[in-house]
Amino acid sequence: MSSTSAFKRFARWFRAALEAVISLHGLKKEDIALDNPAIKDYLIELKELPSRRLGELSFAYRKHGYDTLSHQIQALLDKYMDSVITRDNCRAIVNIMNKVAGHPGYFKAMGAEQKLLEIKPLLLALSGLQLYSGKEPEKADLLAALSILLFNVYPSQKLLRLMSRFEPSPKNDELLYDHCAIIAMNYMLLGRLDLAAEYNERALSYAHDEEKRAYSLILESCIHLSRKDFDKAIAALSRCSSVAGDKRMRATAQFYLGIVYYETDRLEEAMECFRLSRDGLEDELDVMSACNNIGTCAMLQGDLKAAIREFEGVEYIGRYMTGNTAKSLMSVAYGNLGIIYLNMMEYDRAIGYLKKALKLDKDTHDNKGVANHLANIGLALEARREYKLALEHFKSALNISFMCDYLEGALFSFSRIERLMALEGRFEDVEALKQEMTRRNPGISRMLSE
Repeated sequence: MSSTSAFKRFARWFRAALEAVISLHGLKKEDIALDNPAIKDYLIELKELPSRRLGELSFAYRKHGYDTLSHQIQALLDKYMDSVITRDNCRAIVNIMNKVAGHPGYFKAMGAEQKLLEIKPLLLALSGLQLYSGKEPEKADLLAALSILLFNVYPSQKLLRLMSRFEPSPKNDELLYDHCAIIAMNYMLLGRLDLAAEYNERALSYAHDEEKRAYSLILESCIHLSRKDFDKAIAALSRCSSVAGDKRMRATAQFYLGIVYYETDRLEEAMECFRLSRDGLEDELDVMSACNNIGTCAMLQGDLKAAIREFEGVEYIGRYMTGNTAKSLMSVAYGNLGIIYLNMMEYDRAIGYLKKALKLDKDTHDNKGVANHLANIGLALEARREYKLALEHFKSALNISFMCDYLEGALFSFSRIERLMALEGRFEDVEALKQEMTRRNPGISRMLSE
């Protein structure tokens, strides 16, 4: 070993030991400030906030839009029945439409092989229409409508490309809107943002009612967010909020507007948006999400009483819920209550809430959340000078962080383990642990030496 590396290792050990001794004798208060940059960097104490979850929109145009699509397909099938598409195939396609409309989860739960059997009538119809030599607008409309139905049953990149080829006739604005909106959304999810923006702009030009315009504006804002263009995202969501007549749609626009403001550190505006959003929400899970977000903003502004009220509100709403989504939202609330009481040096209450959050994340198999809560319980135990127990929690957090490739959690846990081992003079154990971490993730070596 070179003298330089030996000195660096000695300096690191000395620093860890000194910090541990200072903490032990109370010469320096442990830094658990809510605005500490390290907390945000590691996502240990605040987790991933604000809550991004909001239930799927059920605004009116969707039902109306699907009915319109169904009626168009039915009328067009009647036109081509027996001449281009067999009668049996037409009946099978109508049956597929009924399943999609009446049982939205029917095809989602189906295996790939079974799906291929189910979509065979659609593939035969599309093939027959392409071979048919006619040039009438109805042919283009049926090709487009059937490709949309096929994509609903079996979404894939290949079918997205196929659907983009089948353009509806120029005067069918209803079908053109659905065609462009679906393609735009899926290109956005694939990260092809230029294509997503192009198709969404076209969808907006075919949107002749306020709900369709509002949906396109929300999609536009998502594209801008993906590009990190926050000002344009804010402008799109503000327009959406002003044009939407449906209360649920306005609430959704306000919710995502709040997230954009949060991401740009405009906490006052974010909190106001989340409050406006909550007033328009009916689903209890959505309300819990909004409350978590309001509580997070209050917590970061230092208004801990207001934050506690919001998180306790989440606990009250979800007290009888057993689904995984509810458990995840409750975990966020409990985890933040634990952090607040940790900040207030009420360690018993902090540990109580963190253990509740830990149980919920174990139930939902959220390993990153489990690592976060174990590390936070370790902080509370360390503050109570229960060093042996704290060390066990940090080690557990470290192992789970490695198991789920949670690098920030691993680094945070290692730093706390190093400090506690330094109290006992166990420098060789620290070095052995560091070597083991480097073996499991070679890229971590430089960060461990900083």
